[in-house]
Amino acid sequence: MTLSCNLYVDGDFEGTINSKSEINVGKHGHVKGDVTTKRLVVQGFVEGNISAERVEIKSAGHVS
Repeated sequence: MTLSCNLYVDGDFEGTINSKSEINVGKHGHVKGDVTTKRLVVQGFVEGNISAERVEIKSAGHVS
């Protein structure tokens, strides 16, 4: 999936995400796959490779 807008994930997603802006993984979000973006905010769970200019992991967030 390639995006040029912000994306908010608050459920399960499996696959590759490419974005030129921001991806926000909500408290109930689980992303399994590679993520390439300008900014990533993790409140839920991300499992995979991350390539980003800025990554913000909130207190409830997990990255593997």
